[in-house]
Amino acid sequence: VAYICDVEAKAIQNGLAALQDAPRKPTEVHDIRKLVKQSDFDALVIATPDHWHAPAAILGVSHGKHVYVEKLCGHNPYEGELSFS
Repeated sequence: VAYICDVEAKAIQNGLAALQDAPRKPTEVHDIRKLVKQSDFDALVIATPDHWHAPAAILGVSHGKHVYVEKLCGHNPYEGELSFS
């Protein structure tokens, strides 16, 4: 795990605690829009609340990342039509 990204500091701390024995400490990022622009990783795992998983997945794919989403395809039909340019 290279990065842990969340807007909430407590969520990041929980993620870091789960990885405390990992050989490498992940870098903390608080804005997914900045994270997906980086070119030093290929895959993004998304485990967000239901109102954010589809936009986060679209951001990842639109920046050339492989995306694994731990949620439904979308929160509502409108999300199925979203794209980020």
